[in-house]
Amino acid sequence: MSEFDIDGTTYRTNRKLSAFEQLHVARRVAPLITRLVPSAQSSGDTGPTFLSMMGPIIDGLSQMPDEDVNYIINHCASVVQRAQGGGIWAPIWNVPAGRLMFEDLDGMQLLRIAIIVMQENLANFMTAPASLFQSPTQTTSVSPVN
Repeated sequence: MSEFDIDGTTYRTNRKLSAFEQLHVARRVAPLITRLVPSAQSSGDTGPTFLSMMGPIIDGLSQMPDEDVNYIINHCASVVQRAQGGGIWAPIWNVPAGRLMFEDLDGMQLLRIAIIVMQENLANFMTAPASLFQSPTQTTSVSPVN
């Protein structure tokens, strides 16, 4: 869990996405990730910046069904809180109502929040060792029964 600032406002993730939420967000965002890999690889030793990735992100999002984009954003927003001052934090997403709790949040801020949440929650999908995708080897031997 982390704290981060966007446009002078402090946010934090208050929990990780559940394993199923991670899986469903990852499968919906996979087509977008495949668009980002070439841009990230071409950015050199310094790594990609948010600004350099905006073109591929916007292009990828424009081709995703609205339901997938909403699923990703809603689930990412559901784990984020906003600092209110005096040590008080308020959720930015009302899960039962299915709506944002802060009308001053704009689309770009929401996208940046979602990207931070995905980085925090989906890093294991991007760094999974190749051995996870190989056929399992059998470790037990089978002997005939007399």
